[in-house]
Amino acid sequence: MAMSGETGELANLLKKVQRGDVSRNDPRIADEFADVLIYLDLLAAEMGVNLSEAVTCKFNQTSEKVGSTVFLRTEADWRPIATAPRDGTQILICPESEAPFVGYWAHVGRFTSTPEMWLGHHLGAHKDHDILGWMPLPAPPTDPNASEG
Repeated sequence: MAMSGETGELANLLKKVQRGDVSRNDPRIADEFADVLIYLDLLAAEMGVNLSEAVTCKFNQTSEKVGSTVFLRTEADWRPIATAPRDGTQILICPESEAPFVGYWAHVGRFTSTPEMWLGHHLGAHKDHDILGWMPLPAPPTDPNASEG
């Protein structure tokens, strides 16, 4: 019931914004949004729902249904490096000791101590044991100004 009360307080403030009695920048609005979210998260947890996972899943289902290219990513999107393509395909690689980078599996020659490794445009090289995970690169955005042929 606490969530209903907080939602009512938010709705009352939003009504006052529409009427012109309260500014859109009133800090109470952010506070009420936060209260609603806090109570929603607490209620979801009480019901055994991971709200972050549920929101990501529902958002992505809706994006797919309406043909949107916007999707949310989660830690679950990272895959074990053993499953990554080793054919030169560029992927997003997450090493242990640095930020993720775009890289690919490469055969660098028989005269090195490590003839195959993950390479990237950041001039680094990594072996499998240095990598936390990988994921495919997203599709490039479509050009909204492109004419249909």
